[in-house]
Amino acid sequence: MPVNTEIVVAPGPEGPHPEAVFDLTEAEVAAVDAAVAHYRRTRFATPSLDAQQALALREVGALADALDELAAAGGHAVVRVGTDEAGALVAATRQYLRERDTESYQTPEERARLAALGTLVDQLAELEDELRAAARRLAAESN
Repeated sequence: MPVNTEIVVAPGPEGPHPEAVFDLTEAEVAAVDAAVAHYRRTRFATPSLDAQQALALREVGALADALDELAAAGGHAVVRVGTDEAGALVAATRQYLRERDTESYQTPEERARLAALGTLVDQLAELEDELRAAARRLAAESN
């Protein structure tokens, strides 16, 4: 798990929902920011989006903007994500690693990003699973 991970229940317009709060190092923030930016550019590159894709783009865009701010601030950062955002982090990280982690030459900066993402990808996937389980428990409790 990322450092200092905690699942909290946050209020929302559709009722309470689980969110994960965790710390990332400066290098991890920069790596995740690059992965989400790449994911946003490549996944939504079509000229016409349907309503579902437009909503997904909006969510990924908000996540990318938040990560941009954290990366620009420098240092370690506290990240707060909901279930869908955690899913986008996992998808972005996996896609970035799949497309960019090749045998060809990588700049030192790219190698550092790939190394950071390589250690984070399974932890983020586990965190997403925990968030989804928490969402199911919350839904069962409210029924």
